[in-house]
Amino acid sequence: MWEAKPGARRTLLLIGAGHAHISVIRRLMMQPDPEWRLIVVAPSSMAPYSGMLPGFLARQYGESDLFIDVARLTEAAGGWFIRAEVSRIETTSRRVWVRRPEALGGAELPELRFDRLSINTGAHPEPRFGSAHSALFYVKPLTQLLADLPAVDARCEKTGAHLAVVGAGAAGIELAFAMRARHPELRITLMGKRPLTDDAALASGAKRIHRALRDRGIAWVTGEVVEVDATSLRLADGQQVASSHTAPFTAEWTVDQTGEYELVAKAYHAGGLTGTVSQARRINVGGGAGGGALG
Repeated sequence: MWEAKPGARRTLLLIGAGHAHISVIRRLMMQPDPEWRLIVVAPSSMAPYSGMLPGFLARQYGESDLFIDVARLTEAAGGWFIRAEVSRIETTSRRVWVRRPEALGGAELPELRFDRLSINTGAHPEPRFGSAHSALFYVKPLTQLLADLPAVDARCEKTGAHLAVVGAGAAGIELAFAMRARHPELRITLMGKRPLTDDAALASGAKRIHRALRDRGIAWVTGEVVEVDATSLRLADGQQVASSHTAPFTAEWTVDQTGEYELVAKAYHAGGLTGTVSQARRINVGGGAGGGALG
């Protein structure tokens, strides 16, 4: 078992290093609570921050600026960071089984016990289209996009290249603007499932957004994209839109999971600590109390 923190009576275990957990760790750093022992488990000590992605793509930041040093932040909060993957959670006995990532040998580590558990591993995109090919790039997970970026840039620099950004929420709009800054001569089309005026979050600024798109030479197409191939996109109404490569940025995500998943969605509040649980993946979970989930 892991050694107890002197004076701590309860353990808060954070699985994953998503944005919600970064906020929790930061709060504990600023407002320490000696009653709680903090343990953070994640497969990497560095977590990408999606809020800086547009600026990075626009060449305003370097790649290193995209990442948060979670291990260092946890240490500053008086907690322990464990670089590991979770293989099983048993909420009845409040235990978690972890192992090192394969890159570090994959060894099983001592099990962890918790009083409160939060899971925030980040979103992974649902395979939106039936096809998979070299002209289709998903924006999340960000680490995969960073690995794909040289190939994306190579395609964008070809004569006659045409980038279609699927998904016209705030993030998709920012992505289109960022790619325009990155590739000034690239032909770009932003694909929106519905008009901006029908989006409650964007309706008030719809005219200004369309003006900014026109000013940057970014085309707008309204319609639901149902399939993508290497040269075009097909919409639900049968319309075809030419494209040499596509970057889906949608709000439709799924969790890659195995085994039982019975963690009830709820917020928790205990001992002055408030937190949330997001999406877990590849984790077996046994029923019981002590954990919570909130999207």
